Amino acid sequence: MGNREKNIFFENLDSIRGIAFGMVFLYHCFAYLSYKPGNIIEAAIVNHLIAEGHLGVNLFFVLSGFLITYLLLMEKHSIGKINIKFFFIRRALRIWPLYLLVLFIGFIVYPVLTHRFYLSTVNEHLPYYIIFINNFDRIRTNFTGVGNDSLGVLWSIAVEEQFYLFWPLILSVVKKQYYFYLFIGIILISLAYRFIKINDPSLLYLHTFSVMSDLYIGRLLAYIAISKTT
Repeated sequence: MGNREKNIFFENLDSIRGIAFGMVFLYHCFAYLSYKPGNIIEAAIVNHLIAEGHLGVNLFFVLSGFLITYLLLMEKHSIGKINIKFFFIRRALRIWPLYLLVLFIGFIVYPVLTHRFYLSTVNEHLPYYIIFINNFDRIRTNFTGVGNDSLGVLWSIAVEEQFYLFWPLILSVVKKQYYFYLFIGIILISLAYRFIKINDPSLLYLHTFSVMSDLYIGRLLAYIAISKTT
């Protein structure tokens, strides 16, 4: 799979990545700068367009679900199985070094430099980040790190890692003829959860059950793409 993963590249998705990044970037810029619109036109743009930039994260989830699932399905189609050990090693090497560095800076270096280091903060929150369930910690305590959301943005990494942990296992166990029903079923479960929690913004935005529909839409698209080419 190593060579195949390097060779498979969807150049046409770069523009979508760019749009998603731009949406999230502008959203955070205007939110953190506490920008005040000067007129009605500016207010309309900021409040109805840029303020919805957080949806770029959902778009990233769809892309992630598509790309990873496409690679896994291609591998299973080509050699008849998924090399789960290789998948875990590759994901860990791509994500963990930088992620752990960010945790070290966010929990230790920055708080020490700003004289806001508290061991109780590390003890209470770091374990959630280490095992990639910090999205639930943010739901539980609204902890976003020391400074302006310095660690809170890592909640999406937690969701991704939860996806990486279980998804290759599920694809290995479930038979191909049931994939479509699996994808549709989980999307419907996620949408039902969103409907139930529609008045709780924290759960609606951060909970794995809520955002997994975005990942599974990407997975469904990958399955459809594979089905049309194999």
